[in-house]
Amino acid sequence: MNRADPVLVAELTRVVQEALVADATTRVRTGKPALSRAGQEALADSVMREHLQGVDADRLSSGRGMLDEATERQVVERVMALSVGLGPIELLLTDQTVEEIVATRFDLVFVYRSDGSVEQVDERLWASETEMAAWLSHLARTAGRTERQFNAQAPMLVMRLGDGLRLAATRDVSKHVTFALRRNTLGKVVLADLVGLKMLTPVVADLLRACMRSPEIRIVFSGPTGSGKTTLVRACLGELPAPARVVVVEDTAELDLFDPVLHPNVESWEARLANNEGEGAITQGQQVKHALRYRPDWLVCGEVRDSDAAVPMLKAMTHGQSSLTTVHSASAVGALDKLALYLGTGEDRLPPEVAHSQLHQAIDFVVHLDRGHDGRRVLVEMVEVAGFDGQRCTTNTIATRSADGGLTTLRRLDGRHVRMLTRAGFDDAQLGEGLR
Repeated sequence: MNRADPVLVAELTRVVQEALVADATTRVRTGKPALSRAGQEALADSVMREHLQGVDADRLSSGRGMLDEATERQVVERVMALSVGLGPIELLLTDQTVEEIVATRFDLVFVYRSDGSVEQVDERLWASETEMAAWLSHLARTAGRTERQFNAQAPMLVMRLGDGLRLAATRDVSKHVTFALRRNTLGKVVLADLVGLKMLTPVVADLLRACMRSPEIRIVFSGPTGSGKTTLVRACLGELPAPARVVVVEDTAELDLFDPVLHPNVESWEARLANNEGEGAITQGQQVKHALRYRPDWLVCGEVRDSDAAVPMLKAMTHGQSSLTTVHSASAVGALDKLALYLGTGEDRLPPEVAHSQLHQAIDFVVHLDRGHDGRRVLVEMVEVAGFDGQRCTTNTIATRSADGGLTTLRRLDGRHVRMLTRAGFDDAQLGEGLR
């Protein structure tokens, strides 16, 4: 990192960031497009040069002399790095194997790669915790779809940064300012791509492809953080024909499905937090209810974390709406239990057996993913929601990962799903042949 005067850097960074925020706010209010990267750099440079003229004038009046050229260049470079684009982490992201960047403190930054390795960043990217916090606050206000706050009054931040990047940050409620930046390294994929990566087998890919061609199919994707749920959902939706109408509701926009040629009929909505006055919040649950008025062929609800989103989503699924959603869990059956818990804590307060009865009506399949011992994301289990025994959902395990890493068929599909998927071109006999 350049040895620029930290006081001058902090002062100039504040001035430049305020100018960029003011410009972004004006553009949103007037309906103008956001500044390009080149436009941001030009505005930042103009503001810096003007401010530095004042700094030089003050130094001359106090007999200290003007900043030398090398010092001024270091200051300008540092402020530009902290104010434009993604700042100090941009260089790390040029490595396409980087999946996640995590800072447990301003001077403790770790990089997680797609091969499962983790390494600590040697270079100090921020001069202080205050500098990193100011950088995160600036990103919150300028880099998302809407302006967000990251300060003592709003100490937890979750947002999308451009295509394929999701940022989570915390301050004040934690000992240090921290963040985690996750990147989708695969981009836009289809099921064949994931077969090539050995994330799933050809037969399972055929089964999921048939699901996407069938009306009134409802699928839950489960797994821990970073297991590939969003990637598999994106790949499944990539199989839809171009006219298909898809409405996507996410806490933080990640799926990025819209394509003017391949998928022009896609709506993508993002939940909105309340402003500093506690107003203007729009939850996932509100958006799910609203989405049903948009005549979706497919309704997609990104990560379901509580009853707010789970209750309206599952009600829509119960009514036969073709749907995909994801949930954190340790197993496919665990996903059903978590969704039942959400129904039990929601507005209707459903008892466990009633919740499971509703899940039996709402869900066709649960697909569970995890990371293998080698760090690869893999589909480890696929179950069919087959019935209800009076207490809970009953399931058939369609595929499960064996000790040698392959997938093994345990059961065939029940009659209802066979009929639906056969019409979509899937040969159920493939399951009887095994999935290795």
